[in-house]
Amino acid sequence: MASLTVKGVKSLLSNGKPGKHRDGGSTGVRGLHLVVTNKRNASWQLRFQLHGKVRWMGLGSARDIDLDKAREKAKAAREQLVDKIDPLEARRSKRAAEKAAKAALAEATSKAKTFRWCAEQYIAANSGMWRNTKHGKQWASTLSRFAYPLIGDMLVGGELSGLGAGFFVPMFASAAIYGCGKGRPVYLG
Repeated sequence: MASLTVKGVKSLLSNGKPGKHRDGGSTGVRGLHLVVTNKRNASWQLRFQLHGKVRWMGLGSARDIDLDKAREKAKAAREQLVDKIDPLEARRSKRAAEKAAKAALAEATSKAKTFRWCAEQYIAANSGMWRNTKHGKQWASTLSRFAYPLIGDMLVGGELSGLGAGFFVPMFASAAIYGCGKGRPVYLG
């Protein structure tokens, strides 16, 4: 049987006649099939046998993957079969590992809070308890001017935990902090 050609694949896809078309011949890959369902649906599939069981592995849509790419994917799966590795199970394992890594990263990111994020959450949660709305603006302004440039993007419980109280005193030494209750600023330092 002759191997599929780019022109032949294009013709089969535009025709849309249902059927399985094998990629044989010297340039084809053993077991690679173009499976046409109708004019809109066609896919590349690899037929293989492992441990006495015939299996079909989908390689992607024929509309998205060209003949050369389908052959590359089929050859990679065939190389796994030489080593008695089931390419379907290998793909499932790879996807599961990627999904687990993505979930672990998302969980770590959700737990990793920056100083800026924590401060903004604190101000938002406590602004209703302050007597004057100006206090919340003062908090935000002071943190924006002095803390955020230095430690705003540091992780709470990570980089920030090794800093100690001595780090914060010079940062706020020149900052007037209003809040002594008498309208006079209190200066640290």
